[in-house]
Amino acid sequence: MKKVISIVLMTIIFSGCAWFEHEKADTREEKEPSPAESFREDVDMVRGDKVAYGISFDNSKWTYEKGAIEDEFEYFFEHKDGDVYAMIIAERLAIPFESLKTMALENMKIAAPNAKVTFEETREVNGAEVLVLQMEGTITGIDVKYYGYYYSGEVGTIQFLTYTSKNLFSEYEEELTELLNGLELYDEGDYVPAGRKAEEGEKLSISGENMGYSITYDSGKWAVVDSLYGTDSEYDFEHVDGDIYAMVIAERIEIPLESLKQLALDNALAVAPDAEIVFEEERTVNGAEVLAMKIRGTIEGIPFQYYGYYYTGEEGSIQFVTYTGLSLFDEYEDDMTELLEGLKIE
Repeated sequence: MKKVISIVLMTIIFSGCAWFEHEKADTREEKEPSPAESFREDVDMVRGDKVAYGISFDNSKWTYEKGAIEDEFEYFFEHKDGDVYAMIIAERLAIPFESLKTMALENMKIAAPNAKVTFEETREVNGAEVLVLQMEGTITGIDVKYYGYYYSGEVGTIQFLTYTSKNLFSEYEEELTELLNGLELYDEGDYVPAGRKAEEGEKLSISGENMGYSITYDSGKWAVVDSLYGTDSEYDFEHVDGDIYAMVIAERIEIPLESLKQLALDNALAVAPDAEIVFEEERTVNGAEVLAMKIRGTIEGIPFQYYGYYYTGEEGSIQFVTYTGLSLFDEYEDDMTELLEGLKIE
């Protein structure tokens, strides 16, 4: 059952996550126990890599594995009885609280078209307000039940989901609730994340395959990754802190700069009907004239900011675009500019 449910759920619902078969990674950090935990050796804790949260859990009931770098989920839990699971997905992007239910249900309907919400309420868990949802649906003939806590706020967005077959749910509901109630959010100023933050690293370079350009980037801040959304991009980047991205689209066709500007806006409008250009100016980058442009819009309730350099000439056209949630843009604008400034037309 683990293979049937988990492959479908993590592959379809959570943006292309693959099932993992790696050794368990012990990422636990030293934690001062609370009075209630000080005498319990069976209480363990995992912490967020980049989002300020922790989860206390009973290690006599649950085992966990750490997601790989390419996985969307951060931790995966399995009950020692088997066939009962949980996972946590944490992002630094804040999603409007009122959009959490719609997002959760729409995601589940991708895998289970008959999915429906059977219970919802808000709860206060360790000082944080969370949305509680129970959902049912049928996946590959199996009746499945989800029970999750959803949080969005200044620290980011957290989806903490438990799930099992419908016939096992009532037997394990109390233990699922106990696990979910182990979620705790921290003030970012008092929190030392488990994951690494960006540091200056070796300068690396990539080159265009069909067009003469190169991009020099700081490997301590950026990684070249596979295409994130199946686009026509030649290269995709992801910031090591997560949730900040970039892509390069290069074509050998010379497109008038004004048309390139409209094309960029039209592409943004296709996914964000309220998209608008909020900044534009011409800049000289390594001897080439480019149009610098910022476009802002809302995608599925999340305010986004695009920041790109656009070039056109006899060699062809380049759209070099960075993007992230509006709430993170100011923090990472310098890193994004540094990346864009690495563009060189050969």
